[in-house]
Amino acid sequence: MTCDLLLWLGITPNYRGFHLILDALEILQAHPGAPLLLTKEVYPRIAKQRRMSSQAVERDIRTAISRAWSREPAAFAALFSPYAKKKPTASQLLALLAQITR
Repeated sequence: MTCDLLLWLGITPNYRGFHLILDALEILQAHPGAPLLLTKEVYPRIAKQRRMSSQAVERDIRTAISRAWSREPAAFAALFSPYAKKKPTASQLLALLAQITR
């Protein structure tokens, strides 16, 4: 379901961010209700698993979101709100996807 949702948003597996978003959602779903800080806890954990820097994790997720937003803004608007005029941040997208996929 999560993969289908990302594909529907236009976030495709050819971006590293696709796989990193899946990793982040896995971590967020393993700790439901716990206030996990993305830049302090989630990104470093993914970076360690993937042998990359946490800055690269964040950048790749942002890039995937930006590219998908430029191709499929209507999908984001349908998911977030018909009034969503701005591209969602990584934390906004991850929080919403974690809530939807629980």
